[in-house]
Amino acid sequence: MTHGSAAPAGPVATGVAGTAVTHPGRPPASRVLASATRWSGARVDLWPVALVAFLARGGLVVVALPFLVLPTPIGIAAWIGADAISADGPAMRLVVLAVVAGLLAGGAVVLGTVAAAAADRLVLAAWAVDAAATTARGRRTAATVARLVATRAVAAIPPLVALAWSIPRLADAVYRQLTLPDDLASPLVLRVVAMTPETVVAIAVGMVVGELIAGPAAVHVVVNGDGAVRALVRAPLDVVRRPAAVLGSFAAGTALLLVAVGLPLAAGIAAWGAVRRSLGGGADPLGAMVAVVAFVAALVVTLAAASAVAAWRRAAIAAAVGDPRRDPGRAATAR
Repeated sequence: MTHGSAAPAGPVATGVAGTAVTHPGRPPASRVLASATRWSGARVDLWPVALVAFLARGGLVVVALPFLVLPTPIGIAAWIGADAISADGPAMRLVVLAVVAGLLAGGAVVLGTVAAAAADRLVLAAWAVDAAATTARGRRTAATVARLVATRAVAAIPPLVALAWSIPRLADAVYRQLTLPDDLASPLVLRVVAMTPETVVAIAVGMVVGELIAGPAAVHVVVNGDGAVRALVRAPLDVVRRPAAVLGSFAAGTALLLVAVGLPLAAGIAAWGAVRRSLGGGADPLGAMVAVVAFVAALVVTLAAASAVAAWRRAAIAAAVGDPRRDPGRAATAR
């Protein structure tokens, strides 16, 4: 196939008369995954941008949380003060701390969402250029980012509803395990999950639904120039019209993220444990240095894998809902 020529429009079936019948609106999942692999492999320059989107959308918490030493309830109580809550209610100091914490958390979420939307716009715009897709020219960056933020806000409703439904059940399970624990040998988190497995399922389903809305909607906003409302309406239709491509790219991207990020992150956690033991136990300097190098290497590999998978996932969902006759992967590798 020469550069610039159109790929076959879709899977081919044989009709009753032996003629070929094409389905241009349903690209096969194999072609979508192959195109995303070629494109993301050729556009390594966009990996750092995709990494920004991954970290800003919550990946930073996933990467950093295993290495943070969280305060204990006793430490939190000592920091807040024993008189923070009395018979008259919470003290003003506690109210101010709660308000400040809420504002900081909300501000971090807003800034992260905006940063992730700006990064998504850059990645999808580059994909559209390589795909020679029709884009809305002349639209300001701020307007596109605002539309992406709006679609993300709507897509966050399913997981938020699932979380709101789960919080009372999780709180009750935590209280019961703290007062009458079933098994002190097991971590508290595992005991709570074992008591309320339905909450884990509900939150997972909400996150999947939200991502299946946000991913295609972002493509329609950046590549097709749609408004937020139109993009949100078209996103569920993509799942219905192209189930194999959309669901296949989502499932493959999720599996890649779990494996490519989870394995080096697990190695980093083990290395971090070795670092803490070597530094705290007075081990030989060489052993401590090896542990530190292993930890840094695992962290670097985790971030590199996250950036590559993040770029691949954006390319896969764009190819799944885009024109199946265009292959930006070939255009990118031909440079």
